[in-house]
Amino acid sequence: SNIRITYTIHESVEFLDVLIENNQAQLKTSVFRKPAAEPYIVPYTSAHPRYFRSNTIHTALLRGIRLCSDVEAFEQERLNIKIALLLNGYPPNFIKRHLKQFFKNHNAMSIYQDLHTETYKKLHLQLLDESLTHPTGSNQPEEQQ
Repeated sequence: SNIRITYTIHESVEFLDVLIENNQAQLKTSVFRKPAAEPYIVPYTSAHPRYFRSNTIHTALLRGIRLCSDVEAFEQERLNIKIALLLNGYPPNFIKRHLKQFFKNHNAMSIYQDLHTETYKKLHLQLLDESLTHPTGSNQPEEQQ
């Protein structure tokens, strides 16, 4: 019946779906997945409405940008997203088109093309701010397919 609080000091901690790392007093965040987590998303061939497919990519990218504090962590997450999409039957051209469209709509093609750090920082902060000021419904996908 008593609550016991314990603490430990480490260089990293997982909290919900975020990995927080302390690298010489510099905090870095990235997406955390439990080691046993399967890369499952709505399959491309599912009976869901067609726009679910593009929403799946859009939402995964938003989550990645919001949780990854730097462009290198985001690039790893983008790779994880691509792998999950491919494993769930999404055609490579469909993935490429929607990734490109996402960055184009956010005026961030330099991230898509060459991992531009300053553009990433700006987009990261912008999307974090939007999620705090408009927690639902503010980041609609590019197109309803």
